[in-house]
Amino acid sequence: MSGGGHGGKKGHKHEEHEEHEEHVNHEAWVIPYADMLTLLMALFLVLFAMGRTDLEKFKKLAESFRQEFGGGSSSQVVSLSEGQSGPSPLDGGEGVLDANVMPANAEGTGNGDGTGMATPTELQIEQARQEAEQEAAQEALGALESVEDAIQAAADAQGVGDQILFKFDGEGLVLSVVDSALLFDSGSAELKLSGQVVLQTIVPALQKIPNEIKIEGHTDSVGDPNTNYELSADRANSVRRFLALQGGFERRLEIAGWGEEVPIADNGTAEGRALNRRVEITIISDISLDAALQIDG
Repeated sequence: MSGGGHGGKKGHKHEEHEEHEEHVNHEAWVIPYADMLTLLMALFLVLFAMGRTDLEKFKKLAESFRQEFGGGSSSQVVSLSEGQSGPSPLDGGEGVLDANVMPANAEGTGNGDGTGMATPTELQIEQARQEAEQEAAQEALGALESVEDAIQAAADAQGVGDQILFKFDGEGLVLSVVDSALLFDSGSAELKLSGQVVLQTIVPALQKIPNEIKIEGHTDSVGDPNTNYELSADRANSVRRFLALQGGFERRLEIAGWGEEVPIADNGTAEGRALNRRVEITIISDISLDAALQIDG
């Protein structure tokens, strides 16, 4: 048998599913925003709590620290809150940098570089300079004293130790022969043999040092001043030539003649005139000895 018009297969009805559009949630930002506000509020509360100082607790804490470190009991506590007695740390409380508790020698002001280090005052700089000069002068004086000891020992060994006179001035060590007659006859610039013996005792010590050596001649006031000036210069030159012949002095020797201009005694007496007739040998110091001589004096 056959069915009507179409074959035995039944037709299938296809159902179509419609796709719906998804809706965007525009309120999603509210949650993280609320979280952020909560965190900020918590932060402000913490900061507020930290900014508040319990004065009673602070006093107890400060007292315990003083007792622990042997400071004893004290009713004076630096206040951290406004309206309390005593200066605030920001106002400059009593600390080691306050003017009224600075050490007596801690003068000066900040150096301006933010470190807070004190700069020396002009008085401190001058004091430091003077101390440095005194120390250097003392060292130079000590070196010349060693030269004096060496010359004295050599002169003593030759039996003429009592014939050499030593003194110090700002320029250096000055030595001279006590009896000028040992060096020269009256009115003469020729060095005598006895004078050569005395001078020979000082040569080894002078050869060992690098100092400049100045030789100065002097006379008494008897006779013509111009003649005395020439005589004093000639005598100084005679001593210079003798020392130069011993060797080891190169160009360290210089001379000067003063005639009767620089007396050390009264020319009105025979004894004074004898002292004024002299030749002085000065071992010149590298620096002035004035600072050291002021201390020793």
